[in-house]
Amino acid sequence: MVLHGLDLHVARGSVTGLLGPSGCGKTTLLRTIVGVQKTEAGVVRVLGADAGSRGLRERVGYVTQAPSVYADLSIAQNLRYFAQVLGAPRSDPSRVLEQVGLRGREHDLVGRLSGGQRARVSLAAALLGTPELLVLDEPTVGLDPVLRQELWQHLTLITLGSMTADAAHGGDDTVPELVRDKRDGTWALWETLSRKAPDFGRPAVFNGNIAEAAWESFTLTMRSPALLQRIEEFSGNAPGTGALMTFKDSPWLMSIVVPRPPHFAGQPEDVFTLWGYGLFMDAPGEYTGKAMSEGTGREILTELLGLLGFDDIADEVRATTTVTTVMMPYITSQFARREVRDRPLVIPHGARNFAFLGQYVEIPEDVVFTVEYSVRGAMHAVHRLLGLDLPTPPVHHALTDPTAALAALRTALG
Repeated sequence: MVLHGLDLHVARGSVTGLLGPSGCGKTTLLRTIVGVQKTEAGVVRVLGADAGSRGLRERVGYVTQAPSVYADLSIAQNLRYFAQVLGAPRSDPSRVLEQVGLRGREHDLVGRLSGGQRARVSLAAALLGTPELLVLDEPTVGLDPVLRQELWQHLTLITLGSMTADAAHGGDDTVPELVRDKRDGTWALWETLSRKAPDFGRPAVFNGNIAEAAWESFTLTMRSPALLQRIEEFSGNAPGTGALMTFKDSPWLMSIVVPRPPHFAGQPEDVFTLWGYGLFMDAPGEYTGKAMSEGTGREILTELLGLLGFDDIADEVRATTTVTTVMMPYITSQFARREVRDRPLVIPHGARNFAFLGQYVEIPEDVVFTVEYSVRGAMHAVHRLLGLDLPTPPVHHALTDPTAALAALRTALG
């Protein structure tokens, strides 16, 4: 008796490995699953049918421990033969040749191949017809490390678009350009994919209106703590403890936030940072008279100091501060007016080995412009594609949270 008291269930969509010393029955179990090993007792069910049933022949792929291909046939002849036996599409041999890295070697005689190359042909034969279950008995034995790595990379996670695409930088004395012609190519992949299927989304909805989506941000790098100390006194919030501070009467609707230092790796103890942005870039500033989009870093700092009213420390701040500005054409594009079909699902209907990620996928009830949105989408993709029974953190419904509602009421009432 080789397999005594074995009882297990392998879930659809999962990857299961067998570990054990030589002779413990790993190959015997795999042969039993594919139906080429006679069993004396017990029941083995595969995809809802008895192991070895005729109807499973096209649904189960099997790579034996030693390559099971014909040495006196070429690679192409082997694959065409097995494709006909399985009823696989005529184009399948070409597909699997690409997957195992043998394109261009189609006419080589299998008997003249190295052991590793014969193993590739055997694996290619098992991949024909896109089987629902793939049984691999030490499939990477004899394979070179590069191909071995490639074989485990057939799941594709595709990030669609980018809210920071075509970002352009400016400095103390320069103005960042508003790029309008998609120079960095970030949107090209999604635009190409969207033409392949109607449920792959419509990127033009999100990248087609720069006037509504763009705004400019700025970062202050300060070699004096004067400004941050004054902001803490003014707001009552230590760096890293307060939320955004928005100047509601600012023509640019400027907002700033002071992060807790160090904000960047390797940031010296005597260097401080502040980040901010303006939503209305084309309105003349109250203290510069210029549109934010036309202002240099120094002019944006002048506008900020004017809004804060810190005239007594203005000269010190200007002398010890470097301003970096960033113009982002698509930074709020994920909020664009849209229909449900404009954003694709994380895993489109029928997808088996790919998923879409990022801020432009459809995650019901979730809120874009957050790290959580991207992370939750990625977890959903990986868990579903790999059949992992792992929880994805639920969406927090703040509108129905009594604590949040009470806090909002207190703020509204002053």
